[in-house]
Amino acid sequence: TGENRDDGISMPFRFEACISTRPINRMDNKSKGGKPKKSSPVGQTLLEEATGRINEPLSHLFASSSAASSLDPQGELRRCMDRIRNRMAHCNDIDSYLKWVESCKQIVGINDDAKRTEEMAVTKLATLVVVANVADVLIGTTNFNAENDNPQVTNYESTDQIVERLFNLRSDAITRAVEIMSSFVNVKPKREAKAPKKSKDVVGTNHDSESKAKNGEVYQTKLAKTSDVNPATVARNQKLIEDVLSLCPALPLEFIAPAFRKFGALASASKKTNRNDSDDEDNLQSNFSRLIYNMPFRRFIITKSLLLVSGASTVIRAGSRFCSIPSNPIAAYMSLGPLLLAEFCSLCYDLENTSIATKNSASQSTHYLSLTQLSLRAFSFCVHGLSTSTTNQAMSNAQRVQFMISNAIRIASRAAPSSKDGWDYYQSLNVQGNNAPQDEIELKKSLTPFVSFKVDANAPVRLCLFSELMRSSMYGEAIECCHLIKAAAASFSEPSIKHHLSVMLLRCFEQIKQVGVGLLSLDHGEGNQNESCVCYAIDTAFELNNNLDGDTFVPFPHGFLGLDLMSKKGFQLARSKMGLTSMCPNYWPEKHLDRLMDEFSSQLGCPGTIQQI
Repeated sequence: TGENRDDGISMPFRFEACISTRPINRMDNKSKGGKPKKSSPVGQTLLEEATGRINEPLSHLFASSSAASSLDPQGELRRCMDRIRNRMAHCNDIDSYLKWVESCKQIVGINDDAKRTEEMAVTKLATLVVVANVADVLIGTTNFNAENDNPQVTNYESTDQIVERLFNLRSDAITRAVEIMSSFVNVKPKREAKAPKKSKDVVGTNHDSESKAKNGEVYQTKLAKTSDVNPATVARNQKLIEDVLSLCPALPLEFIAPAFRKFGALASASKKTNRNDSDDEDNLQSNFSRLIYNMPFRRFIITKSLLLVSGASTVIRAGSRFCSIPSNPIAAYMSLGPLLLAEFCSLCYDLENTSIATKNSASQSTHYLSLTQLSLRAFSFCVHGLSTSTTNQAMSNAQRVQFMISNAIRIASRAAPSSKDGWDYYQSLNVQGNNAPQDEIELKKSLTPFVSFKVDANAPVRLCLFSELMRSSMYGEAIECCHLIKAAAASFSEPSIKHHLSVMLLRCFEQIKQVGVGLLSLDHGEGNQNESCVCYAIDTAFELNNNLDGDTFVPFPHGFLGLDLMSKKGFQLARSKMGLTSMCPNYWPEKHLDRLMDEFSSQLGCPGTIQQI
């Protein structure tokens, strides 16, 4: 790891100049009125104090330097960033970054043991946050395809090692920070007798640390270390740390996309295909990159892609102000969308990566989404970005979404070979569009694997993705599938297609109990239906139907009664002439179609909704 080098590459960076040892937000249990106020959790209080002491935004500085290196024709700035990244990767012992805290005179010189312990914990916590932030950004400065002047990063193997060491350093910093935040508890206030009143001319009298009670007593609040750590507290503190790190600049597309291809589902499927039964664990570790099978690193990449495509992270570009939009958003959505769907399909086969496992885990269910939910949510944001794009290009929004989804299906078939037959089946279906534009008909066909219903009674039962997720009790992923349908529906200008999607979404519940093969061929068992998921699906269906309720009637226009309203074709034509959606009547449930036709012929208007499906 470079311990014997003379060029200082093994020396850790010292961040004490970036961290203040002066208290910023000292805990105070008094509100402005002098009454005791409700205190925050100890871990949150320590983290707020620690982040308030960080003086320099090193993560943004390094990200800006990396972005500006593209403007340096001599490459000096790039070589400087490479040296910083290599040095921090080789110094991946987290304890070496905390040595200065233990020797800081301002902290060691505190006489009160409790205050000294608290100050040392806050300063260590601030240092760990800085280390995690810097490692986070330096991971994104890695270029897998570029030649580098430093001999340590001229080949893929050493580049993998550097990324792995930086990620391990980031993980160790987060783990140590969570341990510090979880090792302190609030000591119950002790009531002490009020000290006798001293003379006014006594120098050094200080009553700022005392809060008067009604009975003449004072309260003193302190923190104390504890060895009894609650798993729920650890999970909450982990979420707090991750929220702070999410404020780091977004990782560039030039790193995320190659990282998915190199360490994601496609690489994992390729390794499994080429693996021999005689390979043991040691041989796998020596021949294949450990990052391919590192699920925390997979979560890291998926989370960073979600922050990038959703606009939740700051994007730093050379010569531009900080913004939340990638430099080429269409390219980002087109590149990451297929890779994210491939991740989702590949991860669905492992129960530990689904919402079923997180639902049964008390320590993570309220703080973390499963990997499958994260990847499908990020894919939905890619679809939403293409559906709502306002850039002037030759392709329409529907064409962009259809092209991206088709490419995603092709890549997902490679990452999850078990799903190839399901994708091919739905892509071979004939889809009607009711005089809709051709690009929207093609997009509607691309969405049939996600939400559809078997119309032909003689055809074998095939479950779409939404029905399969519901049958497998993957309700978190089913909700994300509803998000995906809504995002794609923004590309449609024909209301009948949206109406068709809403009907298909609700009719998916009819075939959950039927015996049939699902799109991904999952076998996670069956469970009870989740009410929140069902309600969300119903809300999504009504949004796709322009929020028309069952009491909304469209009146007949003058001279309209001459049409044949008792036939299916006449019923469809009548709804079309009245401005209502006019999808193929065969897609309606038979009983519901009969009811609509009866109301159509007996009322003074036509119901404009999908009531009672």
